[in-house]
Amino acid sequence: MPNDRDSGPTGRPHATLGRIADALGQPRSLFYDDGAATADLASLIELVRLWDGLRRDTDREEVLALARTLAAAQDARDDAAE
Repeated sequence: MPNDRDSGPTGRPHATLGRIADALGQPRSLFYDDGAATADLASLIELVRLWDGLRRDTDREEVLALARTLAAAQDARDDAAE
């Protein structure tokens, strides 16, 4: 039988989600939006699961390098549009 330590707004999972939301600069309610994940949240969850599956530091560095490149390109496109 689950208790507050296992689930719910006072349990450890809630605290962990709260720390993740804080680290992302997002409201904690992001994870509790009527129980339905948004498309962004679903993508974030997938990304975290995939990241967790990467065991080699070199693989994680490649992912980070790609993400940085894509973010920089997006910034450049945004700047050009202004």
